[in-house]
Amino acid sequence: MRTFLTQSSHHETQVGALEAIRVKILVKGEPGRLDSLKVELSSESNLFFHYAHEMDAKGFQAMQESQRLMVTFTDYPTVLLRMLNQCIKDPHIQLAVFVMQPNGEARMDFIQNMEYKFVELLSCRFMASPEDVVRQQVSYRYNVVKARLTLMQFLTCLLSSTYVPLMYRQGWRMLIHW
Repeated sequence: MRTFLTQSSHHETQVGALEAIRVKILVKGEPGRLDSLKVELSSESNLFFHYAHEMDAKGFQAMQESQRLMVTFTDYPTVLLRMLNQCIKDPHIQLAVFVMQPNGEARMDFIQNMEYKFVELLSCRFMASPEDVVRQQVSYRYNVVKARLTLMQFLTCLLSSTYVPLMYRQGWRMLIHW
């Protein structure tokens, strides 16, 4: 999902930047029986960008009727995942357009390019996350980066020390996975 559009209060559409967005799909309920779903959007280039889409069975039924969807609520997370993967795999055929409003509301439209016309497949409503949620996300991401930096400093110190040749002479190997 890479395309951003923003709408100003003057009803003029302003095209935003093409940007990679991190999507997290969270499901609640037993296997085969979905209670609710939450989709979170965040950005590596803007730490304060955080939007959420929450859906339960009742809300999905209203969305299903208004958009004439043929999918069930239980299959909704799988359909979302498949559509997002298609946007990554075939960005010229499948598009995800994110339209933000000044009041914090937003909409993600999944659009398919049929060569001669664009067909809207699905539209999901999002809301900007409250300030405390954004603060938690920024704090978490800061702590992750801080932990990685500490690990890298330790590994740099370890590799530059005299212990490394000794380790290799004794047949030790270090494997680091990211």
